[in-house]
Amino acid sequence: MALYERTQSQRGQIIDASMVEGAAYVGSWLFRSQKMPGLWGNPRGKNILDTGAHFYDTYETEDGKYVAIGALEPQFYAVLLEKLGLTEDYLPQFNNFEKNRKKLSDIFKTKTQNEWNRIFDGTDACVTPVLSINDAANHKHNKSLKTFSKDENENTIPNPSPRLSRTPGSTKAINHLNPEAGEHSRDILFEYGFNAEEIDDFIKSKVVQQIIKKSKL
Repeated sequence: MALYERTQSQRGQIIDASMVEGAAYVGSWLFRSQKMPGLWGNPRGKNILDTGAHFYDTYETEDGKYVAIGALEPQFYAVLLEKLGLTEDYLPQFNNFEKNRKKLSDIFKTKTQNEWNRIFDGTDACVTPVLSINDAANHKHNKSLKTFSKDENENTIPNPSPRLSRTPGSTKAINHLNPEAGEHSRDILFEYGFNAEEIDDFIKSKVVQQIIKKSKL
């Protein structure tokens, strides 16, 4: 943003990148929606978007895994009911949250996570599996997009994102220590056209700093 603004004003500016302020800004909607009727005002875990509603929660499956539901909008809730073979009369969206949660809890324990995946995959029911780290790396979506890769120690690591089409980032750079001050002085001066004798004079007279790192054998 600062670089873009500079093209308009031709002036630089200080960028204050505070992690606390950044986290607060990410939560803007939570602060701005506090007075929206029906969303907040109840104790934690009893509001619509913090697991207070049966259609915005996680449920255990037959094999001890979990699925997450976020079918807030009516059209998504309708698909959820359709895939479960239920009706609005049996599971009303905005009534009997606790009773409906018990109904859904019993239903989701009748099938494994993979079985529910096959039922809801490709639909707008807003039902997704809760994946472990290994499952996330092996998920077909992430595998097709090469979201993860292996490092030299065969550890699974996320690939850099956002991904650039022409000059994508590389995870290899992360595995190297940052150079120390003066570590590459000689190489840089060679690139700028100075010869070895001139560079030796610069180093000897302390015009530039040059350190030689010792290998750790």
